[in-house]
Amino acid sequence: MTIGNAIDHLADEARAKGFVETTWLAMRNVYFRDGSPEEGWDAMVASFKARGIKVTSDWRQMPKGKMEFIVLTPFR
Repeated sequence: MTIGNAIDHLADEARAKGFVETTWLAMRNVYFRDGSPEEGWDAMVASFKARGIKVTSDWRQMPKGKMEFIVLTPFR
């Protein structure tokens, strides 16, 4: 699966289900690792925006500390 395919798959799933959740860490480490974390975030947001998907950050308390999740939803 190429990067484009994985991003397209997540976008398709968000459109079909209304939302998809994943972690920012996973997205950063696998797909958006170039540049600073801020540049990676901006690239991720732009990539999903081009596919009609909005990215929202959601910090959650986990057993070993806080973790940033992203919620992908279609633009309405």
